Amino acid sequence: MTRWRRAVATGVTAMGLCWAAGAWADDMPDSKAHAKADAGAVTVELKAGTGVENRELTGAGDSFKTTDTVYVWSSINGADGKKVSHVWKKDGKEVFKVAFDVKSKRWRVNSRRRTPAAGAYTVEAQGEDGAKLGEVAFKVD
Repeated sequence: MTRWRRAVATGVTAMGLCWAAGAWADDMPDSKAHAKADAGAVTVELKAGTGVENRELTGAGDSFKTTDTVYVWSSINGADGKKVSHVWKKDGKEVFKVAFDVKSKRWRVNSRRRTPAAGAYTVEAQGEDGAKLGEVAFKVD
């Protein structure tokens, strides 16, 4: 058997073993969030940072300066065809709200505030009915 054929045969055998063991990442839930989304529940992951590149948050943190632009990024699972809102609260009082149309099983969105005033912030992700789906807290000094 030539080296090429031996390599192909070994690769096919390894793929078969992985399949038999259920090792394909796409087929296995890798977190409780994915398991809940598969069961029909809406799950939301929120993070705060200083930017978004390639649909992912950059500069993640929990403390920012008043000269920063603060982004809140969300990964929404299981809300296809629904609306989800980001509700920004400063020191417990609502200061900004934006709604997003979710257009697939997994949808990523972000909202931002340029040069926010100093204070303690909480941003909630809320469903169409106003139910809190998740939140992220941070401070601006």
